[in-house]
Amino acid sequence: MGPIRAWVALSAVAVASVADGAAELRSPRLTVRVFDYARMPVRVLRYAGLQAAKVLRKAGIEPEWLACSPPSQACDAPMAGRDLVIRIVNRDPSGAGRAFARAIQPGDSPGVYATVYYGRVADAASRAGVSASLWLALAMDHEVAHLLGLADGQAGVMRAVFGRRDMDRASCGLLRFAPGEEEQLRAGMATRLAAEPIEAELASAAGTP
Repeated sequence: MGPIRAWVALSAVAVASVADGAAELRSPRLTVRVFDYARMPVRVLRYAGLQAAKVLRKAGIEPEWLACSPPSQACDAPMAGRDLVIRIVNRDPSGAGRAFARAIQPGDSPGVYATVYYGRVADAASRAGVSASLWLALAMDHEVAHLLGLADGQAGVMRAVFGRRDMDRASCGLLRFAPGEEEQLRAGMATRLAAEPIEAELASAAGTP
């Protein structure tokens, strides 16, 4: 099974695992385009996407993960307000710090791009005795939340540094966003969705002779 089909299968499994289908349909849909420059095993990325999606759904956000390595037609489509991009690379080219990922926040504008350093994720997971896919899922959720307006917190997914207890809770599906953070996520998503008609109108006007 190729990477794209694998992620389509992942989406089907994730949707089937949601007990309340009606509530899921009411959740704002977020599209995350994932570019895997680290060339990690498909199974690692697939499981990380499944785990990350579960946490976002608990916060009231319905994610759609697009595997963009190699790019598909959907990955090449124009970006909209609901679209984010995660780039997974092996190492931080700057070599500075020990962050597992970074979100790019351009001033007061909503962020769109985040980068995850898979080498650091895999090393940390190995030292903690947990799967790399689990740590990767937390890193992706953490950066998606930054792009939706959240700052680092004291507990849960938004902790700046994950500890052993955090990973134990994550492996049991118990690590999530704090209630106040879940509200912030939904508000951030609503702001992006509200801007989409304006963006479309400006794009249309720009293309008018």
